Formats: sequence, C-alpha cells, structure tokens
Amino acid sequence: MLSDARSLRREQEEQKRTHGCYYTAGATNPFALGAFRAWARLADLPQRRLLEPFAGQADLLRKLDSVGLLGASRAFDIAPTAEASKEVKKRDTLQDFPQGFDVCVTNPPWLARNSASLRGLCFPVCVHDDLYKHALEQCLQNCAYVAALVPESFIRSFSRFALFRARLHSFVSLTGALFDETAHPVGLAMFSPRPQNDIALYRNDVPLGGYGELQNCLPLLRKALLSKPLLSKKRVMRFNDPHGELGLFALDNTKEASIRFCRAEEVRGYEIGVSSRAITTIKIDHEVTKKFLKKINDVLDDVRKKTHDIFLTAYRGLRADGMYRRRLDWGLAKHLIDAV
Repeated sequence: MLSDARSLRREQEEQKRTHGCYYTAGATNPFALGAFRAWARLADLPQRRLLEPFAGQADLLRKLDSVGLLGASRAFDIAPTAEASKEVKKRDTLQDFPQGFDVCVTNPPWLARNSASLRGLCFPVCVHDDLYKHALEQCLQNCAYVAALVPESFIRSFSRFALFRARLHSFVSLTGALFDETAHPVGLAMFSPRPQNDIALYRNDVPLGGYGELQNCLPLLRKALLSKPLLSKKRVMRFNDPHGELGLFALDNTKEASIRFCRAEEVRGYEIGVSSRAITTIKIDHEVTKKFLKKINDVLDDVRKKTHDIFLTAYRGLRADGMYRRRLDWGLAKHLIDAV
C-alpha cells in the first residue's frame, strides 16, 4: 500500500510538472485586496457569470466565494483533481477555449519554454517564452475582463506584447503565501476592455503609483546627471571580467535591500563565472574612486526608493522585512554606471 501511494504521488507530481500546475492552496487571499475589489466592481462581480479555465482543484473559486465575489461560474481544467471533479469539468482549454464569458479569473499554467525543452515536455507553437503568457492571451482574446495570477516578473515584460499593453488595468505584487509548492514571486494582473491612462501598481494593499509615473524616474536619473547621451558605443563595460575594477553585489541578501557597488577587491574571494548574475566584477574605463562609489550607490538607492523596486527582478523568497529579494540586471546596472 505504501509503494502504491508513493507511485500515485509521483504520477501526480509528474502530471503537474507536465501541465505547469501550481495550486493556490496557501493562506493568502488576493481577492480580499482593495485593488482586486475595485477591478471586480468594473467587471460587475458577482453579478456576471465567471469563467475559470485553468481551475485545478478550484482553490480560486473558493477564495472568491469567501469574500462574497463568486456568483454563477464555470470551471474547467485539462486534469481536474479528484477532490474538485464535481466543480471542475475536464477540458483542454488551450485547444478548446470556452465561449460566452465576459469575466475570467484564473491561475494559468506556468511552464517556461526552455524548461519544457529540458524536460522533454510538449510546448504549444506560439510567440511566447512561457505557457502562462500563451494561456493569458487566450483569456484576453475571449473575455472582456481578465484577472490572472502570473509571475511577478510579468510587470517587467508585458509591454513587449500589444495585447497585454493595451488591456492591462492594474497589477499587484503579492508577497503573501499563495502557493504551497513554490516560492516563485507572484503578481495579480488585472485587465479591462479599454486602455488606461496609466496602470495602477500595488504591493499587496499599498498603492505604489502608476507604471508610467514610476518609469519616468529612470529618465529623471539621466537628466539629473548627464547632458550627453547614455552608453557611448566606445565605452568599455564588461561584466564577469576577472580583471574588472568595479565589484557588484547584484542580489539582495535574506535580511534587507543590500545590492551595492564596491571595489573589485571585495568580491575577489567569490567564484565568478561567465554566467554569474548575483556577484560580478566589471571592467570599466573609469577610475573606481571613493567618490564614484558613493555617487553610484546613492543613485541606486534613490532609484530603488522612487520606483519601489518594480524594475528590479524579483527573486525567490522574501527578505526578513517581508519584501521580495531583488536582483539588479545588467541592463539597469549599465545605465547606472554610465550615468555616474
């Protein structure tokens, strides 16, 4: 009996990996937040019939019901759990998306194309690099109002796709325990039928400002420091260079916001490879003085405060202060170095 139970668990885990399933069984309820309630009023919930096309074990429906926002609904999944078989109908909604719904609230499957390739899993023919984006596109093509749980990194990449850019209404960075099976940073993206003047951003229930408003903080950095264009083609800037003079701790520690530039000597004891992303040495054509380091770290801190870290990559796990750990990618690091 024990071996049968283990085999069943292995089969269930493999099926979840294959379909990119992460169930929202954690204690956090994103639908209790003010940002979602405001969107729900626009979508006329709970009066309108709601669709959950990737329902899994129907956790989202129960969370909606617990805050009084679930009216009539239909739920589907390619592999419904036994516990939810009465609520969730079996259907491959990526191939056969349900019609006739104006409102969709969902936790789409997450599966990166490169991860699927490494595991030998099927991945649909599409322009997207992750299955959740393909699933989200299906939702938006068929429903006027869509709310979806997505990786927090969505807010950094959504503008590359016209459909996402035209319809995104608001976005919440969620730092509560939503998934039991992954510590991946999570966001709640909410879409409406019409373009917005600006996209409202939140961290849980705290308003951060508009996306465009925060994005303008980066040009402000340039205006404050330069009267010439950024990133001259002749400028030397090589990351993970063993002879680099500038060091960078590019990832927050588990306690606090700790990303900082330093002298290369500080990071010499760390193993730095050609693909290192957390700690690096950088070759630049500028003397790394005490004044230079103070100025670049002051600018970095100012950008982080003004933008609420929204343009830094969220990393797995929360810091002791309850915020996501963040990583400074090389693109923004280049911008900061060049500006200073």
